[in-house]
This record gives sequence, structure tokens and C-alpha cells, in this order.
Amino acid sequence: MARTLKTIVLTQGTKGWSSYFIKVLQRKRDVELRVLDLSRTYLPFFNSFLTPFNRLYEEQYIKSNVKKYDVDLILNILYERLGIYIDGLVNAYYVHVPYRGGLHPIAYYRPYIGKAINILLKGHDYRLLSRKNMFVFCNSLATCASYYRFNIPGEVVYYPFNYSRFYSDSNKLDIAVSIGVFSRFKMHETTLEIARLVRNVKFIIIGHLNDPKYFAYLRRIKPPNVILIPNAPEELKIRLLSKAKFYVHSRRAEGLGVANLEGMASGAVPIVVDSGAFREVVTPDVGFRWKTPEEAAEYIEFLLRHPNIWQELSNNARRKVRFFSPEMFKKRIEKGLTRLSNIYFT
Repeated sequence: MARTLKTIVLTQGTKGWSSYFIKVLQRKRDVELRVLDLSRTYLPFFNSFLTPFNRLYEEQYIKSNVKKYDVDLILNILYERLGIYIDGLVNAYYVHVPYRGGLHPIAYYRPYIGKAINILLKGHDYRLLSRKNMFVFCNSLATCASYYRFNIPGEVVYYPFNYSRFYSDSNKLDIAVSIGVFSRFKMHETTLEIARLVRNVKFIIIGHLNDPKYFAYLRRIKPPNVILIPNAPEELKIRLLSKAKFYVHSRRAEGLGVANLEGMASGAVPIVVDSGAFREVVTPDVGFRWKTPEEAAEYIEFLLRHPNIWQELSNNARRKVRFFSPEMFKKRIEKGLTRLSNIYFT
């Protein structure tokens, strides 16, 4: 008789990718499942500056449930919460960014302080990642590779991307769209450098206004062929992508790059930095990866001179995003759970 795997899922809310993990587990006959929605554990008078107290309360809440139900496996779907770890059972995580894939955000404002903080954080992470009985579900191979260095087994489970919301307008314009919050770590200055080299293309940068001072700085230095749109409505973003011939991204070490998938689903050929998950998503049949702004500009100019090649890449990009569908997400979860079970419970 097959062993029943007593499992707790840690989540904050049961929508989005959490719902897929939960549904897959609920269908498995050999899993006894309990879902701990930690968004319900917050005491009403606790707010952001008392977060450490909430974390302590969460930890005690989790441990009490583990003890009560004699749990075998904890599946942590909380965003980047590797600090939650329970001795004596298997701890699995859904991770979204490569291990220390970039500097701490403060490094873009105060480089020396940021680098010092990063040294401390790396020491902290090394302690976390050297623990036993761990498994990672990763949003890309680039993310998983950074955990494999610590001999932590895992499975690539790309985000469920709803490509059906995006479309490609038959009357494409010489537009390049870039999407990312207006904060220094998104490297929008590099996109402006590309725009200066391709004056015959209109560049549109869309993002949440996270840093007003940085946004004002970009407005001062941008060339005339760049438009900055903060806090754009979703409908406007989709419409602009549908008209764009290119999607440009300059931020390095992206865990997956959902905005790039949105561009591809809209028929915008990706022209992205050669880093992170872009190396597995943007293959030569769908677009180009670049190492310098000059190289990016050359690719855009080349495609403008060769519309047939642009069209072929655009069509391929739209087809490829189906590889990241919600259906494929569920299949990858199933595969990951099977691998986890074979490693730790057979």
C-alpha cells in the first residue's frame, strides 16, 4: 500500500500560481493536504513596521500545525521566504529569482553600502542553502542553476502565462516597448542608450512609478524618440504592445521576465540583454540577445532592413509563448512533485 504523504502548503492567499499547486496536490490520492493561508494569521493591529513580530507569530503557527498533523512535507509558495525551515521533514520552495542574481537595490543609489549589504546577505543565504532535505520549484532554468550549486534538487516550473489576453495588430509600427518599474535596478538608462542609437524608432517605456526622483532623472536625459508612461492602465499596455515591432529589456539576471513574454505574445520581437532566463527563452528562432547597447541597436536596424526575417521571428515568438501556458504549468508541477517524492519518499 502506497504511503500517504502528509503535506502542508504555505501561501498568502489561494489565487494565482498558489491555486495551481493546491489543485494538483488535491488530486493526488497519496497526499493528505492542509493549506495554511498566512494572510489570515496577521493580527489586526500589526502593520508593516511590526513585520518581525508577524514573522515570529507565523513561525509558531506553522510549527504548531506541523506537530499537530505529523507532517512529512512543507511546500512553501510564499514569495522568496527561504527563511522558513522546519527540521526533521522535507522543505520545498517555489523560488522566483536566481540566488543573489543581482546587487541589493540600494546598490544602485549607494554602491558601497549596497555591496556591503550584499556580502552580509550572501553569508546569510549560504547558511540557509546549506541545510538538508530541501527541494526547489524554480520559475526558470537560470533560477534553478543557482540552487543546484548547493546540491539542492529541483524542477523548472515556468510561470503560468495567460497569452490569450495579448494580440498582434496587423499594422505594426516602428515602435520598441520596454516594461519595468521606474526604479534604478531596472536599468532604463541602458534602454535610453539604445534609443539614442536608433533614432528612427519610437521607444516607449512603461512601468509603475516606484521612484519619482529616478523617473524625473530619466525625463531629463531621455532622447526625443523616447516616451515614458508611468502607471499605464493594462488596456493601454496591451494596445501599445500590439503595435510594437520590438520588445527591449535591459535589466540583467531576470528570473523569467514575464514582460518579455507579454511582448512575444503581442508579436514584438524580443531584443533583450544576454543574461538570466532570457538565455533559455529568447532563442535565435524568436529574437536576439545583446551584450552592449550598440549590439542591440544593430539588431533593430537589421530587422528594419529585413522585414521578412522580422515577420518570421514575430510569428515564432507568438507560438513559443504557448510553452508557458497554465496547462504546461500544471504538468510541470506534477513532474516536480514526482521527482521530489522519488528523491525523499521512496
